[in-house]
Amino acid sequence: MITFHFCDIFQKNINQQNQQKNIQNKILEYTKRDDLKNISNIQNLGGSLYLLIVHEPESRVIIEEREIDINEEKIKVFFVRDFIKDVKFDREAGRLWYGRLNRGEWLRENELPVGDIKDFKKEYLKEKNMSHKVLTSPPNDLTQWLDEFNLELKNEIFEMQEWVTYASGNTIQNSMIDGNIGNFRTTIKEIIDTHKDTGFNLLKEQSGLKIFSYEKDSIGVIFGKISLNDQEYLILFNGANLGSQNEYWNKSLEDIKTNSLEDIQTYEDLSRIAFRSYPKWTLKIKNDDLWFKIEKSDENSNLSLTSEQMSFLQNIKFPCYINGQAGSGKSTLLYYIFANTIYYKYLDSIKGEIIFLTENEQLLEDTRRNVFDLLENNSGFGLDYED
Repeated sequence: MITFHFCDIFQKNINQQNQQKNIQNKILEYTKRDDLKNISNIQNLGGSLYLLIVHEPESRVIIEEREIDINEEKIKVFFVRDFIKDVKFDREAGRLWYGRLNRGEWLRENELPVGDIKDFKKEYLKEKNMSHKVLTSPPNDLTQWLDEFNLELKNEIFEMQEWVTYASGNTIQNSMIDGNIGNFRTTIKEIIDTHKDTGFNLLKEQSGLKIFSYEKDSIGVIFGKISLNDQEYLILFNGANLGSQNEYWNKSLEDIKTNSLEDIQTYEDLSRIAFRSYPKWTLKIKNDDLWFKIEKSDENSNLSLTSEQMSFLQNIKFPCYINGQAGSGKSTLLYYIFANTIYYKYLDSIKGEIIFLTENEQLLEDTRRNVFDLLENNSGFGLDYED
């Protein structure tokens, strides 16, 4: 492992550069190496001197290798000595400058300052002392809930890939048009509230899974029902506007009859083969806004979960770091985690106060609204508005 120390002159000269962080980070990339030899953009000028070539901005960094004694311990240190900018390295001035470095003249004229050596020793001893320092743990009554945290997910509606493709599309021939979303929500809510299947058309049945079609006014829905551990789940396979998408509807019916399906024996099987899921109360809120955002994948307020997110939440352990691209669903995970955390606080399992830190005002407002929806509408929490 290479130990670098950024000298005062280097810090002074590079502070004037726009790409200061980029250059420093580039140097620190080499910390995992044993030495600076055989690196394409670093020249060994003989002995203890190295030259890092930087192209943006066109510049050079002088690095000196030294062995420092600290309490009878010999430490190899690479002192980042200076940052040379605006030198025309391919012209006469550059050749003269290189010559002084190669002949050792620059090093003789620019002895390593004693202050930089003292600064390094001070930093080294401080880090060494910190590494041996035993940190005391926070009080148990403040941290016990972290080990007991268990996120109960009660998602009863699952959407297959074909449904998601249909719902999120924008074509008239084979997509859910925005103006029909309220009608689809009403139809699916009616399916959920109907406990007898006599009004539905049975298409096929396998291993406890019954697949139906249901036509109401101009809306057609292909769905499945299955009971696992005495809990019934709804699976949305496809849909269509019967007036303008009749050809697509007939093809969807034929596909579901002829295509084979994976057996669903457990809740985990269902979570794995479905594209996303959400609790049924999202369909019962008085307005269409929440379900509209779920179907049109507005991630800022999307309470649906993919199978990957479901697995993550069911196995969450603290401390937890969530990493992902923009729009990948990080905020959705935060909504569920924070709603459950507030519920733990309501049950008095958490002592002290909870704080949600963010630099993003919009994320704060979205989280406040979605956590409120989760707490108020999810029957698993059993909370009312006042709670």
